[in-house]
Amino acid sequence: MRFTFYIVIVQFFAHNMYSQKLEAYKIVNESIVKKYYKDYKIDVPDNWISHTTDPGLIAHTPKKYKDSIRPFSNTPSLIIRKERKSKDLNHLLKVFLDTKKSYYGIFQYEILKIKHPIYNNCHVVVYDLLERYGKVRIMCFLFNDKRKSFAIYYSSNIIFFDDHISEVEKMVNSFRILN
Repeated sequence: MRFTFYIVIVQFFAHNMYSQKLEAYKIVNESIVKKYYKDYKIDVPDNWISHTTDPGLIAHTPKKYKDSIRPFSNTPSLIIRKERKSKDLNHLLKVFLDTKKSYYGIFQYEILKIKHPIYNNCHVVVYDLLERYGKVRIMCFLFNDKRKSFAIYYSSNIIFFDDHISEVEKMVNSFRILN
């Protein structure tokens, strides 16, 4: 009897967690995106859609992948995350790399330095991961302002990663920290 009770409880929680993950991947309108982006702004192209992700973030994906938005999908997407405040861009990069190295153990990456129209210097960390549905390339743009630190993640299956780089570049260049 006790064993049956535990099985029922485990199934209930597993179903509940799975349902929450599916609820997370819903397309949202521009007013929800603006409400979510109270600390920053980014211009999303008309041929991209915005949707929620797990754990409660907003992502942007090209419209042609609309039917592929789901947990563990490797479709192209761009997500902005507010990071812990760092004293400068190099400190933000060090914290980012230390975190990834502690999580992945062996963490191979390439660091690029680019110029942003507003924030001047930006570090870009490029790395690949082997995920459930194939190899994923991730490009993380790190920004540090006197008040706030942000990371913009562009990730995609490596097969179509380059197809959206020019749109991602425009979005990253449009990024503005508010207030």
